[in-house]
Amino acid sequence: MSSKGFKNLVWFMGVVEDRNEGAKLGRVKVRCFGFHTENKILLPTADLPWAYLISGNYSSAITIPEENSWVWGFFIDGEYAQQPMLVGMMMGMPTQATLPSEGFSANSQELPVFDLNQPDISRLARGENIEQTSVAYKNITAICGVPSADGTSWSQPNSPYNASYPHNFVHETKAGHVFELDDTPGAERINLYHTAGSYVEMDSNGTTVIKSGGNMYMVIEADGRISITGDYSVTATGSINLLAKNDMNIQVDGNLKTNVHGNYELNVAGYMNTNVGEAIRTRGLKVALESQDDFDIFSGTEFHLGAPIISAKSSGDIFLNSVSGNLELKAGVNANIYGVGDANIRSASNVNLQSATINVNASGTVYIDNLVDMANGAAGDAVIAANGLTVNRTELKSEDVPDKKSPVKKTAIAPESTGIEAIDDTAEYGPQ
Repeated sequence: MSSKGFKNLVWFMGVVEDRNEGAKLGRVKVRCFGFHTENKILLPTADLPWAYLISGNYSSAITIPEENSWVWGFFIDGEYAQQPMLVGMMMGMPTQATLPSEGFSANSQELPVFDLNQPDISRLARGENIEQTSVAYKNITAICGVPSADGTSWSQPNSPYNASYPHNFVHETKAGHVFELDDTPGAERINLYHTAGSYVEMDSNGTTVIKSGGNMYMVIEADGRISITGDYSVTATGSINLLAKNDMNIQVDGNLKTNVHGNYELNVAGYMNTNVGEAIRTRGLKVALESQDDFDIFSGTEFHLGAPIISAKSSGDIFLNSVSGNLELKAGVNANIYGVGDANIRSASNVNLQSATINVNASGTVYIDNLVDMANGAAGDAVIAANGLTVNRTELKSEDVPDKKSPVKKTAIAPESTGIEAIDDTAEYGPQ
């Protein structure tokens, strides 16, 4: 073979009929014009010799030609024609359909669909019949009017494809996968397209569109960084879940607005600190604050409670304590102090009662444990209701008011006439 083959290479042209090789060496079966009959009964495809592929880039990363492709090469064994070597593939334009039962036509189930009278070069490379390519699919399935949280919306841009022949390098597979390196002046572009509809496409300005036709997973084994110079919008028709196994820091240099159309739940296992430079306003149909321990509210100036009805309820004691100022309870209508047990009003100094009318009503005995001084002025009739009996006391005139330093002699009133029990009705001075 060496004396005849290498010195007398025989060139051929043929059609690939089979590429399903069990040894997986990249070999194909070629029926060669002028060497093999087209009668598959006389010469079945299985009896054709395996042709080796020659890699011109010194790499094993080669593309095995499709069945029904026209190829050319040489027989390394010369006129024996039993050891074909393939150098390349010839591009053309099929003008008639293949007949699997005849020679120079593949008969496997993996036949590519050739368009009659269409060049073998991809439509994307030629810039023709683009409506039949993945460009049309991208534009048809582009999403529009995606709502954002700020009330605006955005739409996916259409494909920037604007290729012109012969500037677009296209590698398109039988299944429909596409890889493009487009050097069209002013429309430079890179496109990686999956037949399921997922793709990554970059236009001449560097704008990049990434779309997944199915689920999408991103796994980073180390640190991850995202830097966005402009605005950033995330919209999910389903749920969004964020989980940090360590700390999470969120910084907003402008305003922060949160709209929740359902329930809002915040759970904090430790302390929760809220620092506000200006005012805090909380509004709700109902507001409930609950503390398992102490509940402290502090104001640097004034503390206001405003409502049609204010109710304070405690299973224990309630204390109102003004450390250094006054404590004032004021009612627009009535002011009531009630206790199931005793109700005590005590002052370290004076207790002042002032009203147009003062009524003292007891179902039992009323005790006054000290001298009673009656100041100058007309206050109307004093009414004391005891045991259903009302006793009217005569108003003191200014000239009848004694000196507060001198005790006033009291006149004993018979208990049976008033229903009031006297502490000592024989005492000449002192409380009655």
